[in-house]
Amino acid sequence: MKISVEWIVDSLLITFFIVLVMGLFNIASQINTAYHYHHYMIAQISQSHFDQGIMEAMANSEQYRITYTDCTIDHDLEFYPKEQLYQVETEYTLKLPIIGYQTTNKIISYAR
Repeated sequence: MKISVEWIVDSLLITFFIVLVMGLFNIASQINTAYHYHHYMIAQISQSHFDQGIMEAMANSEQYRITYTDCTIDHDLEFYPKEQLYQVETEYTLKLPIIGYQTTNKIISYAR
């Protein structure tokens, strides 16, 4: 009888740890997806030369919250064009529902 109780407890613990590891793989996948979307968005904004329509379309994501900050560098040199620079913040939420874990993270980078 003692062996069957130990077997049941061991089986439950192993099952819990397998589910927990799968949840951690899910979190790693969520982080990877957020970074890929952020870098794709930076590339699209830079290639469009900061077209407001494209920036608004990229910011309308259901999964991520995107904010732009204009950091354009102004100077009085007539031989050099004005350099456009935007700080792009992507905010995303990580969830691990098995243990009720939820956190919000930000990715911050610049589009030139």
